[in-house]
Amino acid sequence: MGLLRSARNDRKEARNDRKEARNDSPKIIIFLVLSIIIATKALALTGEDIAWKVYNRPQGKDSQAESIMILKKARGKEKVREMRIFTREDKKARYTLMRFLSPKDIAGTAFLSISYHNGKEKQFLYLPALKRTRRIAGSFKFHRFVNSEFLYEDLDRRYPPKYHHELLKEEIYNGTPCYVVKTKPKKKKYSSYGYWIQWVTKDGFLPIRIDIYDRKGKLFKRFTAQKWEKIQGYWTIFESKMENLKKKRETIIKIEKIVYDQGLAPEIFTKRRLERW
Repeated sequence: MGLLRSARNDRKEARNDRKEARNDSPKIIIFLVLSIIIATKALALTGEDIAWKVYNRPQGKDSQAESIMILKKARGKEKVREMRIFTREDKKARYTLMRFLSPKDIAGTAFLSISYHNGKEKQFLYLPALKRTRRIAGSFKFHRFVNSEFLYEDLDRRYPPKYHHELLKEEIYNGTPCYVVKTKPKKKKYSSYGYWIQWVTKDGFLPIRIDIYDRKGKLFKRFTAQKWEKIQGYWTIFESKMENLKKKRETIIKIEKIVYDQGLAPEIFTKRRLERW
């Protein structure tokens, strides 16, 4: 009798265990689904994350590029300028030097931009006709760079903490998977623009399109990369265009040759060197 009673009790406990397991199954499934959602959200990038990845995108210790700048007006008139672009980065800052080689009316003009890693910036423009170097600061940064459709502020390396960044969506743009991010300056002194929306490649975090809106919220400029590829392990834009949609003007920059990591001397990227060419 004792054995029979024990067997019945075992069967009863087994039935109860199966019943509890059935009751717990939906809870376990819900828990697993929630865990996956939470883990996915934890791995997802925010707008600010993407902005930092763009800012810190590997561009080599230094580079030297042979380039041309093409200015196009509404009626189809063109001006072609040859220039040489140097870059260098160290623990303190990233340096960019642009030197125009031709035509004669702009030959020798040079521009130096220093973007410090703490968010501060310095810009200098050397005009050979005046034989002096001018510091670009304040509201002058919102002026056009050597009569192109780029403003001096477009040549800055935008420091993410100065702006609000919002990830709008992810989409395929011209066959390339991209993050679409809206960026707005926290203070008016940081930009003459109201905000801009950029398409950033998931592979390499390269901005390949930027729609720029004025402070009234109207679209008036658009930057697009027409050609880019990886050179010496670094993603590089070889052809880009900045369009002024209101004035029907555009500026195209083409890189004809570029070499990275040559060991360029720090002395090249100084205000004094601007005046020597």
